[in-house]
Amino acid sequence: MNRKHIINSYKYTNQPQCQCHFRIVVCLSFLLLLPSFCLAQPFDSSTVAKMASRMDHLLQKTTQPLGFIVIIPHWPEKQCWKDLEGSRWCRHILHLAREDHGYTEGGQHYREQRYRLSNHDTSVFFLQNAEGMAKWPTTEAKIEKLRHAFRPLHNTATV
Repeated sequence: MNRKHIINSYKYTNQPQCQCHFRIVVCLSFLLLLPSFCLAQPFDSSTVAKMASRMDHLLQKTTQPLGFIVIIPHWPEKQCWKDLEGSRWCRHILHLAREDHGYTEGGQHYREQRYRLSNHDTSVFFLQNAEGMAKWPTTEAKIEKLRHAFRPLHNTATV
């Protein structure tokens, strides 16, 4: 994979108990050298639809373990959300209610609070081929650990 396919690679520390390396991928047309991706793209339904179509193609094409975790707003009325939900690769959907999860504030260096409550409900889709599912099973214990990592850490008195 070359640099033009990756915007940024950084250590994401949304919550102290959820530290891992994510790669923000802008183009999924490269040869797959990394087996698992976390995607939190712009909240635009046409972008999500294109991404869903491309992931479907990649999951169908490979026999290597492959998985995607897609984080988008909870949009059950939009076609892109329905496409992800109905995908043959969808192994699990985690629904996070607005009040049950939060994020690190993007402007934490100039804002009063470091953490903030989410603006909306969120859906977390787990898409995997059979080999990916065998290698990285989506278990209830892992889902609960992720739900716990998303819990809000903001001060509710100032939100």
